[in-house]
Amino acid sequence: MDDQKFKKTIENLQHQINEINSIINNDTQKVPITIFNKNDQFIIECPDLKERIKKSPYTQRQFAELIGINEQSLSNIVKQRNSPSLEVALKISYMLNTSVNELFILTKL
Repeated sequence: MDDQKFKKTIENLQHQINEINSIINNDTQKVPITIFNKNDQFIIECPDLKERIKKSPYTQRQFAELIGINEQSLSNIVKQRNSPSLEVALKISYMLNTSVNELFILTKL
């Protein structure tokens, strides 16, 4: 991937993040609230993230750079050692042209 394409992709991602932040800030009253017990524990899983990244035009290192995290952090998300932040989950979904709900699964432990 050449530098110009890389920069354009970064600009597009930043634009999408700004749009998402705008939606979140304006639509907070419309979000349904689900009640959980305070002791409930969850994990965010993405069983096929590794395969989806491999099918993308980027290496795992490039993918991590594009979403603004280091390669080790992405590796930990892929291996389900860590759950992504909301921002990172949104960026991953955007890069893979899918929704967060299609990509990630919230599982109660």
